[in-house]
This record gives sequence, C-alpha cells and structure tokens, in this order.
Amino acid sequence: MRRRAFLSSLGALGATALSGCVAHTPGSASGVQKDNGNRDTDGNSTTGGQRGASPDQVVPSALNPGQYAQAFDRVVDITQVGADPTGSEPIDDVLDSIAESGTLVVFPQGVYKMNRQHRYTGQSDMGFIGQNAVLRHGRVDAIDRFSVTEGEFDGHARLFRVGVDYDLHNGAFVFGGFIVDWDGPNRGMQLLDHNTAGDSEIRNIVFRGRHSLGCEGALRLNPQTPDSTCLLQNIDMRAGGQHYTDTINTRSERDGESWATSGLTAHPDKAGTLHVDRVYCGGWPDNGLYVKGGPGQTIVTHSIAANSKIANIRINGKGSLIDRCTVIINREISEHFDGQVGIRLDDGTPTLRRTRVEISSPIPTYAIFSRQVEEAWIHNVDVALGVDCVGIMCSELAGPTHITNVRFRTPTTGGGRLILGSPARPSDVTDDGVTIH
Repeated sequence: MRRRAFLSSLGALGATALSGCVAHTPGSASGVQKDNGNRDTDGNSTTGGQRGASPDQVVPSALNPGQYAQAFDRVVDITQVGADPTGSEPIDDVLDSIAESGTLVVFPQGVYKMNRQHRYTGQSDMGFIGQNAVLRHGRVDAIDRFSVTEGEFDGHARLFRVGVDYDLHNGAFVFGGFIVDWDGPNRGMQLLDHNTAGDSEIRNIVFRGRHSLGCEGALRLNPQTPDSTCLLQNIDMRAGGQHYTDTINTRSERDGESWATSGLTAHPDKAGTLHVDRVYCGGWPDNGLYVKGGPGQTIVTHSIAANSKIANIRINGKGSLIDRCTVIINREISEHFDGQVGIRLDDGTPTLRRTRVEISSPIPTYAIFSRQVEEAWIHNVDVALGVDCVGIMCSELAGPTHITNVRFRTPTTGGGRLILGSPARPSDVTDDGVTIH
C-alpha cells in the first residue's frame, strides 16, 4: 500500500472524535484539576494548556474501521475467527493467527484477555483497532523487573510490540480504540512498544486504573528513520503509575529509581517526527511524558501532565516544540515522588510557548529547566511558583535561552526565584517582557 493512500485516510479523520465513538469519562485526575485560565499576550480569554486541553476532557475510546479500511488489504473482525469477547478465554492464539502484513484487526466492543506479549517484527501495513474494546492482561502473581514469573500471564510484561529497533515496522500502522483495564491490584503493564520506518497513528485510548506492577509504563514510540512519523492523540493515562517498591515487583535498582515506569517514552534512536496531542498524564515515578530521544523532532500540543517525578514533560531534538500545554505539580504522590520538575528542555533547539506551569506543592523544584540545549526559546508562558521554587533554571551546560513574555505568580511567603542562569555564562540568558504578580 502506498504511503500517500494511508496519509490521505488519516487526513480525513481530523482532530475530532470519529463517528461511532463513545466517550469514556475519565477517572482520577491525579492532580489535574479544573482551571479557568488567564489572559495571554495575544488578548485571548484563556492561555496555555486551557486553550487547547481541558482537565475535564472526555477521551474517546473507539475507532471507526470504515475510516481506515481502504488503507489495508483485508479487515478481520477478531470475534469472527474465534476470539472470545467476554474475557473468559485468552485470545492469544487467535490474534497471532491473523496478525500479518496488510491486515487491519478489529476488536468489537467486548473484553479481551491476553496472557502473553504479541511481537510482530519486519511487517508492513498493520492495524489493531477497537470499538470501546477492553484489553485485560491475565493474572500476575509474581514479577521481577519486566518479566512475569508466576500467574496466568507469561513472559515480558507487555501486550504489543510492533517493530523493534533492528527490524522496524514498515508502511502504515494504526492502533487504538481501546480501554486498557488496570483497575485492581497487581495490574498494569506496557500496552505498546512501537518502532517504525513508516507512518503511524495511535489514538483514542483510555487507561482505566493505576499501573501497579512497577514495570515499564504505558507506551513507547520510536519513529526511527528521518522520514517516519508517529501521531499519538487522545490518550487518558491520568491515573499514573506506582513506584516499583510499592508493588509486588522484586526488581532491585542500584539507586532505587523506578526506571522505565513512565507514562510515555521515546527512543534514543528516534530520527523521525513524533507528535503528541491531547494526552492527559498523571503521576509516574520516572517522568510523565518522557519524549526525549534521538535528534528527530518532537511536538507536544494541547496536553496536560501532572505530578511525575524527574519531569512532567521532558523533550529534546531539533526544532522540537511544546505548545498550549499545562503542567501541574500540586502533591507528592508517595515518598518516591520527590524532585518533580515541570518541564525539562534537555538538548537540541526546542521551543516552549503558550503553556502554563502551576506549582502549589511545597516540594522545592524548577518550573522549567533548560539543561543542555544548543539554543532554546521560552515565550508566552505562565508560571505559578510554589514556596522555595525556581521559575526558570538555565544550567551552565545550556546554550542561549531566550525568554520573552513570561508571567510569574509568586507565593506570598517563602520566596521563590524567577530566573537563574549560570554564573559562568550570564550572557546566555536573555529576557524581555517578564512580569511578576
């Protein structure tokens, strides 16, 4: 199938919910609370994330197969070939028998039990879409690091792996329309690890309940080749995940950090374009939206991230962008969630604009951290500082950081510092139009 045909089918979908979608009401916001917004410098009635992302947003959990069918050689309803839609019997063998290049697998509304990882490498033009379909992994009785060692589920704690970094998926890939059931004890494993040289769309997914197995987080995406693209849109993971020490996971990390337990993770080899849009991310112990990867461009728009350790949004890359997002730090979920940073600009030439960072937690932190950028731009941003917090921190390793039209709201007690640059390189931080309220 030609790339143009798939891109045309995606373009017809637009940014709205598809026909036939049923909205799923989100659960706990893990700190994402309603906000009425402020006036930005363009004179609009709202600013930052509130303009493009509401904490009350209802995320759809279905996709219409008719919108995608023309992009594939065949469309298979998994229940018509023997899959149990009641959740009683695992669907693993049936799924593996039909998942191949050129195939769109459709999961009608129902509950689908999976007892192992499904790994498809070197394939092209594949899709897995649901219509409010619930995906539920089998019982986990014991887990060590990323592998289930006892229980119904067996092996790597992941449901789908489509492409690997040394044997990429090619052509079209579409995935979504699912409710992922993490509701209850000892639930939660990675839904999808995707590595591609083609064009992919992952959208309309609700994670119901909190990730509580201490393994890899919800999603890992890697558009690895320079012309590859990956769109992630309409994702509700606002219940977040637990640190591994608070779970049955027997992993042991030298520094005690719950590495890889992030909401969304990119890949060190990412050279293509990753676009993250309308993602609602609660507290995770190893970054929330961890979209730092290789040199490819990353775009994060209309999204909300709250209460994740290390950073709520962490980005790098040439020409990368964070636009119209909201970051909230208002509580420490557990003793393992100290040191939360709002937004971290790691390297490359990123731009942060039309975004709001709200800190009301007493944990000292940075709202924005410019770390090792070649050059960075911070424009039209609202920052509400907590006690003993820094608004914008520019490290001694950071290149020029241009700060314009930034509004700070400071606490009435306890101080709060606005902009800190490296004493060794003060000329690398420029500011214009900074206001304090």
